[in-house]
Amino acid sequence: MRNTLFVVSQELAPYVDASNARAVAVKERRTFLSHLANDGNGLDERWLAGTERKTLAALSARGPATGSKLFAAAADLRTKITVFPGKRYEGVQGVASRVIRILAAEGRIRCPAGGPGAGTGPGTLGRAASNTRPQRNGLGRSQLPPP
Repeated sequence: MRNTLFVVSQELAPYVDASNARAVAVKERRTFLSHLANDGNGLDERWLAGTERKTLAALSARGPATGSKLFAAAADLRTKITVFPGKRYEGVQGVASRVIRILAAEGRIRCPAGGPGAGTGPGTLGRAASNTRPQRNGLGRSQLPPP
């Protein structure tokens, strides 16, 4: 799987986000719910919604946090599932990265202004405000048009 980081102007960012992230969010949610159903441990859309609520509540209560701090605050993020059960490539995975990826693609969480590592530590996440707009940072500045 290839993940590409696009660096665009602050004015263009909401449009790029809306045009791409919504489709990614739908696909990620559908794929993850399929993995939950195939795991056979009774985890479903209600469980996912509850885990999302707990994760967002933890971010609201403590402010920006790293993944490890979120694990401590939202125990459901430590859940493990079996993916592709019965196949020779069966494996056990944690759910945290998938839950966080869905929340980010839906615009419900964001890296703090300036992006990861902007004085808050690498991999720090925060709850997205309803009026959140992507912030310009030093990453790829040479590719951005002047402000």
